[in-house]
Amino acid sequence: MSAAPDDLNNVLYTPADMFHYSYAPKMEPQLIVLHATAGKDSWRWLTKESNPPVSAHYLIDKTGRIRQLVPLEALAWHAGASILFPDGHGGLINVNRIAFGIEMENLNDGKDTYPLAQVEAVSWLCVGLWHKYGYLPVLSHRDIDNRKSDPRGFPWAQFLGLLGKYLAQGTDLVSSGKGVRG
Repeated sequence: MSAAPDDLNNVLYTPADMFHYSYAPKMEPQLIVLHATAGKDSWRWLTKESNPPVSAHYLIDKTGRIRQLVPLEALAWHAGASILFPDGHGGLINVNRIAFGIEMENLNDGKDTYPLAQVEAVSWLCVGLWHKYGYLPVLSHRDIDNRKSDPRGFPWAQFLGLLGKYLAQGTDLVSSGKGVRG
């Protein structure tokens, strides 16, 4: 099986319970926000157990496996109370309404590393989202909420280099087993 980064249909879909996301108001993608889970085996917590409910559009484990948790047209609850940008009407926009959330399994202690497979997968996924929605700036959770520190220790230079690689070469991770359905 072969797929370019624009083929997001090859990502494993393991949906969150419906009370972990919302279709109202409408999702209007303008950003991608990278997070660290601050734990291990976070799929269950992000899809079923967190209270209040927390979710993300995607979860990438240490092996680089990509799971989609929330439909792309829905609001995932990954940004908490983060608010950015005036909305043109004197108010501010909730980041959950304008950002895709990508959680990376990591302890977020600055010591737990992000393996190459995981950084490759997040790079591939961002390029795939760009193919579908156009360029969306990629920010850290820390960038949108100064109370947060994630993704602490993330190799941004390596990530940027891989973004360039996938944009220039069209290299895919699906054929190497990343994000392949079940």
